[in-house]
Amino acid sequence: MKALCSRISWAYALAALLIGLVTTAALCADTPATPAYLDTATYKGASVCKMCHNKKDAPIYTYWEASKHAAVAKNLPWKEGETPAVEVAYRHVTGYNPATKTWKDKGVTCEACHGPGSAHMMAKDKKVTIINPASLKTAGQRVSLCGRCHGQYTIGDQKVAVNYKFGQDLLTTEGFKLAEVQEGKPMQEMNEVVTSKHFAKDITCVNCHSSHVATPQAHQLKQPVNELCLSCHKDKTMAVHAPKAAADATCATCHMPKGSHAFAKPKAE
Repeated sequence: MKALCSRISWAYALAALLIGLVTTAALCADTPATPAYLDTATYKGASVCKMCHNKKDAPIYTYWEASKHAAVAKNLPWKEGETPAVEVAYRHVTGYNPATKTWKDKGVTCEACHGPGSAHMMAKDKKVTIINPASLKTAGQRVSLCGRCHGQYTIGDQKVAVNYKFGQDLLTTEGFKLAEVQEGKPMQEMNEVVTSKHFAKDITCVNCHSSHVATPQAHQLKQPVNELCLSCHKDKTMAVHAPKAAADATCATCHMPKGSHAFAKPKAE
C-alpha cells in the first residue's frame, strides 16, 4: 500500500509540474499582452484630459505644459498646409492615423504616452483603462513606448511603428530591427539604452524622465542629474568618485558624453 501511495504521489507531482510548465509557456506566449480595451478605444484630445487632470492639488496638465513634449506642437518641422512624411508626423503628433495621414493633437500630448482615452473616460475603474508607462511589466515594453519615437529602427519597410499598440514590446516584434548607433544622429535613445547595464537591470526611460513634474528639469529629468544618479548610486558622490572633476561637472559629463544613453564607462585618457 505504501509503495502504491508513493507512486500516486509522484504521479500527482509530475502532473502538477507538467501543468505548471504548460501554464508558464502559455503565459510567456501571451506576454507582453496589450489591454483588450485598446481594440476599440479612441483618442479624445488633451483638452479633454485637462478637465480631470488639472486639479489644484495635482495640476498634472499644467506641469505637462511646461515640458518639451508640449513644446513640440509649436515647433513642427513642416509648414501649415503641408503633408509631412509618415515617419516625421508620427514623431511629432498624437493619435496619428497612417491611412488618412491625420492626427488628433499636434505635439506629444497626454495620449501619446498614456494611450487613447475614450475607455478611460467612461470606465468606473480608471486605472485599468489607461496606460501608466512606469507600470508596464517588462523593460522591453517600457523602452518601446518611448523608443517608438526616440529610436531609429525599421519594421519591415516601415521607419516607424505605425501599428504600435500600447503595451507592445517592439524588440520582440516580427520584422523589427534597430539601426546601428550613429553619433550625432537624433532620436536614437532607444538604440543606446538597450545596450546598457541599466536596461539589463530593468531600468528604462521612465525611471529618470517624466513629462509632468512640479519642478521642471533639463531633458525632462525627474530631479537634477546628480541627485537622480545618486538615488541609486549612493556611494558615487562627485567628491568620492570624481574628486578631480571640473566644478561644473556632473555624472553625465563622463557617463553620457554627447548625450549618449549607453551609460558606458569613460575611456581612460
